[in-house]
Formats: sequence, C-alpha cells, structure tokens
Amino acid sequence: MFDPMQASFDQVLAVARPESVHARELISAVLAAARRENQQAAARLTAIGELYALRMSERNELSDQWAVDTESAVAVEIGAALNIAYERAKDQVSLARGLRERLPLVAAMFRAGELTLDIVTTLLQRTTLITDPAVLTHVDATLAGAAARLMRLSYGQVCGYVDRVIANHDRDAVRRRQKAADDREIYFCDGLDGMSNFGGTMPITDAEIFERRLDALADTVCPADPRTKRQRRVDAIAAISSGAERLGCQCGNPDCPSKDAVAAPFVIHVVTGPDDRADSGSDAEEAATDAEVDTEDAQDPAEHASNSDSVASLVRNDGILPPEQIADLAEQATIRPLIHPGDAAPEPRYTPSRKLAEFVRCRDMGCRFPGCDVAAFSTDIDHTIPYSQGGPTQASNLKCLCRLHHLIKTFWGWRDRQQCDGTVIWTSPAGQTYVTRPGSALLFPSLCTPTAAAVITPRPDDESGERTAMMPKRQRTRAQNKAARIAAERQQNREHREARSRARREALDKLIGPAPPPRPGDEPPPF
Repeated sequence: MFDPMQASFDQVLAVARPESVHARELISAVLAAARRENQQAAARLTAIGELYALRMSERNELSDQWAVDTESAVAVEIGAALNIAYERAKDQVSLARGLRERLPLVAAMFRAGELTLDIVTTLLQRTTLITDPAVLTHVDATLAGAAARLMRLSYGQVCGYVDRVIANHDRDAVRRRQKAADDREIYFCDGLDGMSNFGGTMPITDAEIFERRLDALADTVCPADPRTKRQRRVDAIAAISSGAERLGCQCGNPDCPSKDAVAAPFVIHVVTGPDDRADSGSDAEEAATDAEVDTEDAQDPAEHASNSDSVASLVRNDGILPPEQIADLAEQATIRPLIHPGDAAPEPRYTPSRKLAEFVRCRDMGCRFPGCDVAAFSTDIDHTIPYSQGGPTQASNLKCLCRLHHLIKTFWGWRDRQQCDGTVIWTSPAGQTYVTRPGSALLFPSLCTPTAAAVITPRPDDESGERTAMMPKRQRTRAQNKAARIAAERQQNREHREARSRARREALDKLIGPAPPPRPGDEPPPF
C-alpha cells in the first residue's frame, strides 16, 4: 500500500516501545492546561453576559428600538476593553447571551471546563431555531449530559449529534431549511501584494462537487510541478472559470508526461435511509442506501431519496442534508442498497470486496482516529488486526483511516482494538486511551448492528498484505523545504529590488541624460 522507501512494517513490530511515564505526565499537563483554558473562556463569556444584563437593567424598553441597541453598546464596550474589532466583540456578546439565556446547563459544564469554546459555539449555532422553551430546556439538559461524549467527537460528529438530538424533538429546528440556501453568496475582498481574499456559502452538496473538481484539476500536473497542492487548487479555480479541462503544468519540461492529462471524473457518495429514531432495530438492508452522484454520467432518480421520513448525509462526519438537496441529487444519482454483512464469514483475501468496502465506509463515515474528520471515501481501509498476523478481512476487523493516521498507527506505536459494532479503542504511545464510534451511530444506528467477531487465522507469509507496507519517505526534509522557500523568496526580493533600481536609473538618464565619460587623468573622489 505504501512505497518501499524506509522502515518496513515487520521492523516496526520487532521494536518494543515501552510506555513513558514522563510522556503520560506531559499529556496530563496538556489536558489540565486545556481545562483551565476552557474555564477562563467561560469566565470571560459569563462576565460579558452579566454586563449585558446590567446594561439592560439600566435602560428602558425603548433602547432596544434604537439603531445602536443594548447589545451593540455592550459590544462596543467589550471591543474597547479587549482591543478587538466590533464584529468580533459582537460575536462574543451573542455567545454570552446564548449561554445565559438559552443553554444555562451547557454554560455550567463550560464553566467547569468540560467543554471547549469551539464546541459551545457549535451547540449555540445549531440550536438557534428552537423556539419552544420546553424543547430548548430538554435539549440543553441532553447536551450538557453528553459533555464528556462531545469532547471525544470531531467537529463534524458534533454537528451530526446535535442535529440528531434536535430532530428527535423539533425537526423544523434543524438548521437546514431554505433560509440558509437563500443566504448563499460569494464575496471578494482585495488584499495585499496583488492578491484577493474570497469566501462564501453554498449548498453542501454543491460544495463537495466543487471541491472534488478542484482536486481533480490540481492532480492533472506531473510530480515535478513546483506548486503545492493548495496553490494548485487556487489556480484550478481560474482554470475552471476559463472552461479548462486541465491545469497547465509548470515543470518546464517540454516532454512533460502530464501535458495531455485531463481532470478525472469523480463521484460523491450520500447515505440515505428511513428515520431510525423510533425504531433503531430496522433491518440493516433497509437502513441506508449508498447514492453515487457522477456529475458526468447521471442516471434516473429514485423515489426513495425524496421520502419525507428519511434522513440523509454525505458519507462523512457531518449533519443531516436538507430534503431539497437530496431531491436535486436524486435526479442524477445511481441508487443501490447498502447491505449489512451480518454474520458473514471473512473474505479470503487482503483487499475487501466492493460491497464490504462500501459498508465499512458508510458505517464509519470518516477516519476513525480520534478527532479526525477526513471523509470515508478519501481514506484507506485498515485491518485492525494486521492481515499478516492472521487478521480477517471482515467488517469487525476493518475501519477507515486517512493516510496520515494509517501511517501513525503502523509506525508510531499506537495500538487499537475494534469491537463488533465498529467501536475502536485506541491506546497512545503515552498510554492514554481514546474511544471512537462509527459516524453512522449518530444518524443510522442500525448500520452499527454487531457483525461476526473477528477470529485470527494463522496464514503463511502473504506479500500482498501489510507485511510489505513501508513508510513513505520525504523527497526533502521540512528544514530543506523551509530553506528552499526562504531562498526563493529572497531571490524574488532581490530581483524586484534590482528591477526597481534599473527603472530608477533609466528614469534618471531620461531626465538628465547619461553621465559624461571620465576624462584622462581624473582621480576618483576621496570617499
């Protein structure tokens, strides 16, 4: 799976890595500092909320009708005190009010250090549309009670979990209605050095297609192209605007092997299924459907995707998709059932079949390493018990890992155990334990119905499996890359400086004429 460049998998297995007591102490210090940071952030927002309440008590009801109302006045005070822009201060006042007025139990967990500012911000944003006080109180209690679980989820999984909690009580309060689509926009702002900043909002499925298109164009160059992947993605936007099917390679080689390459077609995957909230024991075969959307070769729609009782999500850790987006996708989607493997026996090979691989990806939704949100169809499928050590190729022994965390697991001393429902228990080199559950547990819990337990089967050496895994080797070290960037920028600065100097000399020559040549016997000035 990896290029044979450096350390082999067998060599890594042969090296014992004792847990470091000092490393555990350092991790504990990091966690303690993070907890104090959460508490301090909560204390700041609590004080801002109390300041808002104080200012409200000092003013009459008419003040909220002023162009500069109480919230704006408090934001100005906070902005001046913290020396931050008004918009940033206004955001903090809004967060403080939300915690004080809408989610007091979540606020209490925040003050205790049990939640981060990022998670609290997400909870407030996702619960904005709840108007029923009783529902809001119940959701507040549910989210506060799940604080420990939320801290173990990635950003996308937090969004999915909150959406699920809200949908259980008020489907219309899930932040996915037409208002968000009505507010879509794209903006541009001139920056420095001839560059512009831009951003905006668009439907999540359109964004997924656009990003895949950028990646496809960025990959049409050869390995000698000097640009980074990020730079090529930006250049791909200009290529798309001009209708190009490829990105011009800048390797400078007239015989570039990618000179005729065009962007490859791509597919996005959506999982849809019946609402499992009332009946989490639905048959696995009816629990979800894997919808492939090929923008170049679409097939007829399926009525299944427009069912108002169904839920849907891209195959990644994220929230529920709006029904209108699913209806649009269904017009050009290939729909096929996603089959739960049940107690199926292991497959007799290292690489899983397409059916098994799709189930694992749709069950996991994303990379299973703690905190990682790489989408499932952009990951490797990893054998938890290595295939070379007798690990079976079956659902209870397979999971999604992005390339980075696949290499981290293989070569950097992390250990993992997988349960039959897809839960993975990780142990770090410092001895810390982390638990991750499949992303589908939030939206499609029937996909996490336990499968047959993994059974180790001794087998002879198999060179097609992970025994041949090698750690990829950098072409240049980080230090070399940094030195090259510095040298390149210094060279550009030198060329620009010399060009400006030449331009000044030429302008001066046009103004006063060239200097007369020295006469014989002239001596240079004494300085």
